[in-house]
Amino acid sequence: MIWAGGGYGEGDAPMLTSRILPIRTYIGVTEPLGEMVLRHIPTECAIGDTRRAGNYYRRLPDGRLLWGMGITAFGTLSIPKVKAMVLRDIAAILPGLADEMRSAGRGVDYGWAGNMAYAPHFLPLVGEIRPGFHALTGFGGHGMNTAPAAALSLVSQMQGNLGDPTPFSQIPRPPVFGILGRIAAEGSYRWRILQDFRAEKVSQSHQGQ
Repeated sequence: MIWAGGGYGEGDAPMLTSRILPIRTYIGVTEPLGEMVLRHIPTECAIGDTRRAGNYYRRLPDGRLLWGMGITAFGTLSIPKVKAMVLRDIAAILPGLADEMRSAGRGVDYGWAGNMAYAPHFLPLVGEIRPGFHALTGFGGHGMNTAPAAALSLVSQMQGNLGDPTPFSQIPRPPVFGILGRIAAEGSYRWRILQDFRAEKVSQSHQGQ
């Protein structure tokens, strides 16, 4: 059996609850923005900023803007709160676009949350957990490109086509320590926000000199 549930279903796989934390993240999608989004984001590529606690976003084919941001280790945010956060972050990062959106009366149509699977060292958990049970999880929101490659490696391992030790078996599997792990994850994220805030203030002060 292979457990590839990402940040979901840990209650059905208790052997993973001590190794993986489900961390909540958030995405919003604006109303169609037409030409205004083309003026401010003249690329179809996905964009991620350089902050430690950063945002990521991209234009959609119908002229909407998809915007991802934030994590919480406890509970979840309401959909109105997610939409408000999207508008706040657009205003902070793309103020010109935010101004045009306000002038045109455009807002955020959709908002939702989803779970990502994290290990304490931010590395994936791939391989046998107990006899007959294998895991393919812990990609921390980066599984779209890496999980398929890891799956091929896992299948080769299960077929006996890889030597010992296998590449993923050399990655440690530290415990997450339950509620303490969640507190640490939330604290780490808040600390990164503070570091970003300080770095931006220092940069602004240097630019003003």
